[in-house]
Amino acid sequence: MPVAMPDVENRPQREGDAMTINWQWALLAIGLLWGVQIVGTVLQMSHYRRVLGAVTTRWQDGFVGTGAAPARFGRGIIAILVADNDLRVREAFVMQGRTVFAKFRRLPDLDGRTLAELRNGDAFRRDHARYMQAFAGCVAQIEKAAGATPAVPAGAQFA
Repeated sequence: MPVAMPDVENRPQREGDAMTINWQWALLAIGLLWGVQIVGTVLQMSHYRRVLGAVTTRWQDGFVGTGAAPARFGRGIIAILVADNDLRVREAFVMQGRTVFAKFRRLPDLDGRTLAELRNGDAFRRDHARYMQAFAGCVAQIEKAAGATPAVPAGAQFA
């Protein structure tokens, strides 16, 4: 006895079928956005390596330090600082932004300043606390590499 097969092609669409299709599109969109983020991160790291490589080949002597002031929701900062053997700033670069499209820009106002001025915050305006945090990491790396003992900031108190 032949069994009647249901007409699958002409059956009405059920509500669950639409939900399955929506979830598939949502997962596909998340996967594509994740892929774009990975590509952007690779490009940003490539830019970082290019800038750091250019700095280290341009200056054969002296010291290079890097620092960061990460932000959870705001704009993070990455800093690169080049100092000579006398611990004076030759070049300073900063990358600030929320996206992978942020690029390094040079800060010529810091050229010629001492590391002590950067450490104490004398080189920055009061609203640049994030810059001070990023460059503090640079200064610490350079002083460690140079074997210099950091000067105590004026007004510092010890317990």
